[in-house]
Amino acid sequence: MAVVARPLFYRRIMEPDFSFKELYEVSLKATYPIEVGDRTFEPEETIVVFDEIQLANFAEIKQTASAKGGYDNRSLIFWDNTSEVKLSLT
Repeated sequence: MAVVARPLFYRRIMEPDFSFKELYEVSLKATYPIEVGDRTFEPEETIVVFDEIQLANFAEIKQTASAKGGYDNRSLIFWDNTSEVKLSLT
């Protein structure tokens, strides 16, 4: 039986992971030096503070790759890579 090498196939998936209701006294802090506009935030520096958040949703944007080959050319190996985490606040 011969295994035929095929190119990897990628697809982007957005999966909702979890959410929170009614958060109080929330602060978002930088984990690495980041530049926003004309200001640079250092690690552990507070970027923004919220008194109350009604709903917060986190969603991952993943890239899935698979290697296909062999009998029926089915996917044999899968890789998932999280490229982004989207945060929505209301």
